Amino acid sequence: MGVLADRITTLEAGGVKVQLGQVAGKLEAAELADQSGDHELAARLRHEAVELITGNAAQTAQFSQTRQAPSGWRRTAELERQMHRWADEARTMSPTRASLEGVFADGSEANRAMALAMMTGAPSAASYTTAIDAITAPRSAFEQYHGLVVARLLASRNPTADETQRLREVVQVALQSGALGAPNSDRVTLAKRILELTPNE
Repeated sequence: MGVLADRITTLEAGGVKVQLGQVAGKLEAAELADQSGDHELAARLRHEAVELITGNAAQTAQFSQTRQAPSGWRRTAELERQMHRWADEARTMSPTRASLEGVFADGSEANRAMALAMMTGAPSAASYTTAIDAITAPRSAFEQYHGLVVARLLASRNPTADETQRLREVVQVALQSGALGAPNSDRVTLAKRILELTPNE
């Protein structure tokens, strides 16, 4: 799997060395493990790749710890700060769509959030599949919101693409079903913006 940067083996991102060659190797090994039926090994390898991508597993641990704190504006503000840090890292690292889809598929809430954040920092890596999953089967309202953020990014970049039309349908169904929360919620506002960006064919 071609990921991140083919000819670069190390990169300083936010003062942390990221071993890009190792990331690629682990994701390739995870793909092979999945194909051979060893899904537990595949999940572990993807998790290790995630740690290398960030260069610091403490970030995902801190995110998970913050998620366990009582809800409120302080918790949300801290989570958003972490999302911004991951987005900033992605601007430096230029990850590929395949690498971030692999991070999201790892399954933990922190890794899923990291993948969404990095997609906003590296728009060329934004994934329709990941955005739809985060909107239709989110781990939390926070994740669903950031899935919509990625969806808005995709809609603004490719408003008439077939994949964008599918995304539009998903957002419209979620909006009409009440799955995005109260009528005045940030998720509803964001969903309406996505529908405005995409022509109804």
